[in-house]
Amino acid sequence: ARVRREQDKIDLALDWHDLSWPLRQPRVSSPRGTARVTGTLQHYSLAVNARIDSPGQVGGHIILEGTGSKKSLDLARIDLKVLQGEINGKASVVWQPRLDARINLTGHGINPGVLLPEWPGKLALRLQASAARGADTLSAELSTLALTGRLRGQDFALKGRGVYRGNVLRLDRLSLTSGSSSVQASGKIGPELDFNWRIDSDNLATLWPGASGSLHGEGRLSGTLREPRIKATLTGDGVRYAQYQVGQLALHADVDMQGKVQSAIELQVQDAQAADIELSKIHFTGHGTPQAHQLELTANTSAGTAELHLSGGLRESVWSFELTKGRLKYPTLPAWTLAEPAQGYVSADAQQLERACWVSGQARLCLRGQRSAEGLQGAFQLHGLPFDYFAALMPPTMELRGKLSGQGEVRQPSGGILAADVQLNTTAGGIFATTAGEEIPAPILRFKPAELQADLGTQGLDLSLSVPLVDQGGLHANAAIPAGAAPLTTRPLSAQVRVEIRDIGFLAKLMPDIQQMGGRLQGRMQISGTVARPVLLGRLALLDGSARLPGPNLHLTDLNVEIVGQRSGGLRYSVHAKSGGGTLRITGRADLAGESPSVALRITGHEFQAFNTADAEVFVSPDLRVVLDATDIRVTGEVRIPRARITPEQIPPSAVTVSEDQVIIRPNEDEAAAVEGRKLHVHVRLILGEHVFFEGFGLKGRIEGRLLIVQQPGEPTTGSGELRIVDGEYRAYGQGLVIETGRILFAGGPIDQPAVNIRAVRHPAEDITVGVQVRGSLKEPEFTIFSEPAMGQTEQLSWLVLGRPLEGNSSSENSMLTQAALALGLKGGDFLAKKLGKNLGIDTIGIQSGSGEAGAASDPNQAALVVGKYLSPDLYVSYGIGLFNQVSTVTLQYTLSSHWKLSTESSTLGSGGDIIYTIER
Repeated sequence: ARVRREQDKIDLALDWHDLSWPLRQPRVSSPRGTARVTGTLQHYSLAVNARIDSPGQVGGHIILEGTGSKKSLDLARIDLKVLQGEINGKASVVWQPRLDARINLTGHGINPGVLLPEWPGKLALRLQASAARGADTLSAELSTLALTGRLRGQDFALKGRGVYRGNVLRLDRLSLTSGSSSVQASGKIGPELDFNWRIDSDNLATLWPGASGSLHGEGRLSGTLREPRIKATLTGDGVRYAQYQVGQLALHADVDMQGKVQSAIELQVQDAQAADIELSKIHFTGHGTPQAHQLELTANTSAGTAELHLSGGLRESVWSFELTKGRLKYPTLPAWTLAEPAQGYVSADAQQLERACWVSGQARLCLRGQRSAEGLQGAFQLHGLPFDYFAALMPPTMELRGKLSGQGEVRQPSGGILAADVQLNTTAGGIFATTAGEEIPAPILRFKPAELQADLGTQGLDLSLSVPLVDQGGLHANAAIPAGAAPLTTRPLSAQVRVEIRDIGFLAKLMPDIQQMGGRLQGRMQISGTVARPVLLGRLALLDGSARLPGPNLHLTDLNVEIVGQRSGGLRYSVHAKSGGGTLRITGRADLAGESPSVALRITGHEFQAFNTADAEVFVSPDLRVVLDATDIRVTGEVRIPRARITPEQIPPSAVTVSEDQVIIRPNEDEAAAVEGRKLHVHVRLILGEHVFFEGFGLKGRIEGRLLIVQQPGEPTTGSGELRIVDGEYRAYGQGLVIETGRILFAGGPIDQPAVNIRAVRHPAEDITVGVQVRGSLKEPEFTIFSEPAMGQTEQLSWLVLGRPLEGNSSSENSMLTQAALALGLKGGDFLAKKLGKNLGIDTIGIQSGSGEAGAASDPNQAALVVGKYLSPDLYVSYGIGLFNQVSTVTLQYTLSSHWKLSTESSTLGSGGDIIYTIER
């Protein structure tokens, strides 16, 4: 900086470089700039030249040149290179003897997308405006505002002209055109109103990014600013923005706040959604004058339905109302209906709802509330709410008996602390269930009258809970939080919990996955710390427990669970159980004192019976470590299967996978908005012992081996290792094949895509050996037949299936050979044929048998290579050539309707036709 002054003359110069400031993120910098003022205080010259840099081309170049004095400043040159464009113009401001300011700017090539990525474009600017202050008022005039060009890939124009003078805004013109959408407005806004507007958009996406649907409407404001008259019509269809959408919207309003004419308003919304709540229909109507009017609202939503009717009147800025009819209903619970009319009022300084009572069956809930300059006050009374009010939320065989009553009051003086007194109590009751073959529900658990009391005031919070059970002990708890300025969840906590349940057998009735349960639950806990971070000290235990699980058909005995609170703020827990003569033990610790809770546990066991069904009897000896934190679940260790016998009678549904090209599309599903759970990390080794046997689907043998299973977030589960079939035998077509080699290889790829190497043989005669070799991937294996000594494939197949040479076989035996060929050697050929047909544009290509092709007229069990093509959606033509003979067949099929088809067939052996009628149900 350099400053020089001689008498009245001044010379001020500033030079800078590499300045930066956090005007926005990322930081803005000025690599170089100068500013200079020369002349006198009565008349000086000003020059500024600076360059602004910022990532994203937000910066630019600024040049200002002008002259000034003690009374005015005149910028004769304004040159701005910003937002990838240029703005030029001039401006002047006079502040003595009165304010008078003027500005004139033109620009081109301006790209708003530099600042707002969703608004890219190239715009031109024209702006002429002035402002002046008279004796008492400020006036401003916008002579020209024009912003035109291309914005978001479409034509854009914003034009305006208007004057503000004497507390009146006169808008001569305001028009916005963006693509096919337009917004128009004009008129006067002041003590007297005369203002009109209109919007027309067939596609709201052209008006605002992320929006969609159509919106059309117009309106007018008249009357006075204090008592306006509002007329408006608005219709919308398929309107959507962010997580909000409206299927159909219709608004008609004519409201005269002066009350000279009757007002009317009607709003209809259908098929709407706000966040996770579906609004199937909302209808709001109002009619009358401000002094006497009627309002009605009906709403049908996924959160429930509502119907409200009220009358009201506005006098001296106070709106008094009477709620004459009301009905509220959750989707699955009984409705609440207003018992009698309720009054209230609303003003800028106070609001009040007098006693309003709602009834549902025999239950009654009364509410009242008031807010004024003195503070806030509210109260409720609940009487006789039966527990079966919640019957729809319980299993149909379950019944909850008893009633809930209570009362409470909330107070908060202006500037004071919140105080509340709440008391809830129940009658004696219980849980009842209806078992099969019985009509009268039997008691599962009975409880005596229970009570909950809460007192919040100057002494803090005191809470007590008592739930005594009939002949079972009960649950008792109390807690205290002292008064203070800190939030309630961060103040010191002192609580005690005592629980005693002498027989937990009733839980089996509440859990469908448990057939029978026994044991006793008891414990005491002292809780300190805070509500946000509690510290538990004490012990809670399940002793002498047992359970029968019908799914895996297990009987768990010696079931003991213990949870111990520690002074460090964590929990230590252990679980012990026996099944099938084996044991399982889970030990671990939960840390509740850190920034985020974490859990670490170890699972060990010795020949614990995990399954005991007709299809599987499995014993496991696990040694696993599991760690859970706020973001991840990590599982490491090994699982040994010392013995198992797996004898499935049918393939379980979970073993059938979908096609690889299947894509499931769910409407209105936003994958980006899906909430991610904890990420799973697995590194577990599976070890099969010496007594793992499999018998099913013709395969019998012992399985051994090791497999490393790895799971990483966002990746498929992989496997590394090998499983082997030992002493195996495979039976098919009444014959047995000895498995000499049976290997399933996992090479670190997806665990459902292993490789196989299987060799199975039989010795049908003393000097003959035949067998099948299976290699490749499990999904697309390659089958080959071999023999010693070497012979033709058909002869090999005859020895393999029938145990004798091909010569002299009957027709039924030849049919069996055909089916075996399709199941073995021709299976891979069919896969190849289908792949080839897809590339050639043929609709169907593959190997078929028993379909009428390839001479089916004489032998329906012959196999053929068939090529087919749809000449039209209704006409299909195919050509088949026999694989075991030289018979060729041409088939024509024509679809007459959804039920009738016409089929004709011609081959070297004969011709024929069929009329096919299909019934589906």
